[in-house]
Amino acid sequence: KGSGSAWSSYLEMLPGVYSLPVCYSGGELSLLPLAVMRHALEQRKRLAALHTAVVQQLAAGHRAAELPYERFLSIWCAVNTRTVYLSDDGRGGDCALAPYLDFL
Repeated sequence: KGSGSAWSSYLEMLPGVYSLPVCYSGGELSLLPLAVMRHALEQRKRLAALHTAVVQQLAAGHRAAELPYERFLSIWCAVNTRTVYLSDDGRGGDCALAPYLDFL
């Protein structure tokens, strides 16, 4: 709906660039402690696989499957940085999206 959407003001205030390790360049990653760098690289692998799965699902549903990885990563960062994790069971499924935290 664009600017007519009830969410348009919120969507417009989201950052355009994220400074999460998963978004770092190779040079920036090399400056991190080894354990953090390994975690970021592993997260990149998982996100690349998730991106592939999402594009395949879009194509299977006969929707436009054009979702560049950079756009996918930006969307993932927007959601992930606005998620409150309710438990740390390692599965990652116990979370809640909390968009209104931006307004506190």
